[in-house]
Amino acid sequence: LEVAGKAAFLLACLALDSPVRLAIHILGGVECLLALMKVDDMVVVNNASLCLSQILQHVEAKDELYRLHGMKVLLDQGIGSASVDVQENSARAVAYAIETEGNLKDLRRQLGIDRMIEMLAALPDTKRVPNDK
Repeated sequence: LEVAGKAAFLLACLALDSPVRLAIHILGGVECLLALMKVDDMVVVNNASLCLSQILQHVEAKDELYRLHGMKVLLDQGIGSASVDVQENSARAVAYAIETEGNLKDLRRQLGIDRMIEMLAALPDTKRVPNDK
């Protein structure tokens, strides 16, 4: 598991160019990273969410995320995580993913917008105001 987490971090570092993102997608990287998001090791989950935030900049990876129902994983294991780093990386991945209509619909269906607002409101330096809801 530790090796998988390190591999996810390495892929995140390499996925700065579109051809690399496409290659990771073609080789099944989105599915593997979503599986890593479901493990108990926070370092592995953080690295997987970081890598997804890079790969999901490619349009074909966004389609793959939709096909795999990955928005639910990003929201449940990412946005719902106790780790602020995992939340941040997952929020970035969600931001790229919702550029496609299917993922945006999934976000709405999963009440993801409300969950993201609650995540932001829970940050220690956030002061809630009556207009938040």
